[in-house]
Amino acid sequence: MWHPDMDSDFYNYACDVLARHGESIPVLANYDLMYESELRSGIPHEHAWRVAYCGCQWFCIPGREYCDQDVNSLAAIKPMNRAIARGVKDGADDFETLYGYFQQEVAVTAKAFRGLKRVHDEFLGDIWPEMFTSLLAHGPIERGIDIVAPRGVDYQYTSVNVLGIPNVSDSLYAIRSLVYEKKLYTLEQVKEAAERDWEGNEPMRLRFLNVDKYGNDIDAADALYVRVCDTLCDELERLYNQKGQQFRPSLFHFQGHLDGAKFGATPDGRRAVDYLAHGVNPTGGFNTRGLIPTANSLASVKSYKFQGAPLQVDLQPKFFDGKEEIWKYIRNFSAAFFKRGGMQINLHIMDLQRLADAIENPENPEYQNIIVRVTGYAARFISLSREYQEEFVSRMNYEFI
Repeated sequence: MWHPDMDSDFYNYACDVLARHGESIPVLANYDLMYESELRSGIPHEHAWRVAYCGCQWFCIPGREYCDQDVNSLAAIKPMNRAIARGVKDGADDFETLYGYFQQEVAVTAKAFRGLKRVHDEFLGDIWPEMFTSLLAHGPIERGIDIVAPRGVDYQYTSVNVLGIPNVSDSLYAIRSLVYEKKLYTLEQVKEAAERDWEGNEPMRLRFLNVDKYGNDIDAADALYVRVCDTLCDELERLYNQKGQQFRPSLFHFQGHLDGAKFGATPDGRRAVDYLAHGVNPTGGFNTRGLIPTANSLASVKSYKFQGAPLQVDLQPKFFDGKEEIWKYIRNFSAAFFKRGGMQINLHIMDLQRLADAIENPENPEYQNIIVRVTGYAARFISLSREYQEEFVSRMNYEFI
């Protein structure tokens, strides 16, 4: 956990370990933003300063917070599609009207999720008690209840993973540009083309694909991404769970991005067969200007408002050609990212061809112990599903700064 006044020798050592092993171990996280996020939720300083990174992109107050993380998610693409359908039906004559529909549909999704969680929370203690964890926390023993029960511990905010945020912001940005500003297409044409997976509309798809994208340090595109994130934050934080505490959005999703076909094509030019964006990292291939512009785009949002927003950095060894003491590069890059407002870095240094060969030849002894960080945990590369292996290789695209 980085912070400006930490022991520099310790952080240098952490970056050196990361540079030598290249397996995203250790994860680099911004302590100050995690602490600020907990304060924002209403947790007092005497507890908030103890915040700890606890897996994937989450953080919590050890022994005092139950976050209920992995089981909670929503897909931002669904409310976007409903907003577009409403815009076609009701006649959204300008972009702000369409965006207003999107905000309303996000609210509908958030309220539906709240209803689901109320049922979940009602039965959670009977189905999934956290007996061992309860013994290590403040509250359960004193109150005679499990940590998952209402008031089992003092802090029980519900963290919500959100899927497809960059796809939504890029789609809305393209619609604003090509439908409302340049008037090349109607909203109905966009809806029909995406529903047909762009079949018979390849020139149109390429126009939508080639509109500026989030992840390239382009102010207008990044500003819409920030707006979408803030909308999700506003609509979720206005709701409370059965335990009387807020829902908190996380700018991350575990592996939902692998199943793009479930959500169909999107107006950012993505086909249904293509992967969705991994968390709030740009959709694969959409960030074309290198690592630094991508990091700047991701840091443009106020990360302290969210329960995590990891930058996934996958580098090939040739990225460091001509550079000496690459740990210093990692240290300087990460410190700059954190000072800019970034929350977390998951960094791999892997040979792309070696990983591709490992997919086809998993029995090769050389590949038995290639370790990669999946999300909050690390695993042997050859033990992962082929789908995840192929997606992992496809996003190793940073060859230059």
